[in-house]
Amino acid sequence: MPTPPRRRAVLFGSAQPGWQWAVAARPALAFGLPALIVLVAGHQQRAMIVALG
Repeated sequence: MPTPPRRRAVLFGSAQPGWQWAVAARPALAFGLPALIVLVAGHQQRAMIVALG
């Protein structure tokens, strides 16, 4: 069984380099994909409003 991480490492540690891209991709897709769909549909003025949520 693995040992639990130290409290200091849990509070002040950073994510592993492999996970940082995955964490950034989810919000980028959540805001960017709907805006891209609206932009492709021909509503350029509304794409920014959709991207802002």
